[in-house]
Amino acid sequence: MAITATVSVDPQVAPLGSRVAVTLTVSNSGSSTTVTSVTPCVTEVGGTQQTIPCLLGSPPIGAGLNVTVPASSSLVMKYDLVVLEVPRTLNARTLAPVSVGATVLTADGSRTLATAATLNVGTPSTSSTYGALLFNVPQQSGLYAAHF
Repeated sequence: MAITATVSVDPQVAPLGSRVAVTLTVSNSGSSTTVTSVTPCVTEVGGTQQTIPCLLGSPPIGAGLNVTVPASSSLVMKYDLVVLEVPRTLNARTLAPVSVGATVLTADGSRTLATAATLNVGTPSTSSTYGALLFNVPQQSGLYAAHF
């Protein structure tokens, strides 16, 4: 059995707190095999490899939901991710790179670490949202920009 796995993210640069689409591709170049579990993970790039606080969707697999990957075929799983906080070790005025990966378990007990994708998360100071307020009252009118 020759299982490999790769994670990709879209977009590759996203503001803190925004939803990111994650695609996990499990490729099988050997005989048919059954995937029994997928465990997604998000960690700091380099440094301490600490786990990053995030909302992490679940791939459509789990107890009783095993999926067979036919010989010489691939399986694609999609789920979402929202990064809630970036590592304190990173400068708050830069993009914070995080690693989005997964571990794939198969019925024979094999464990495959997916090739991770790098997601650059815009911290609050680099991913600001601007809004405009337009009002018209008898004494004063105008367009005002607000920083949220």
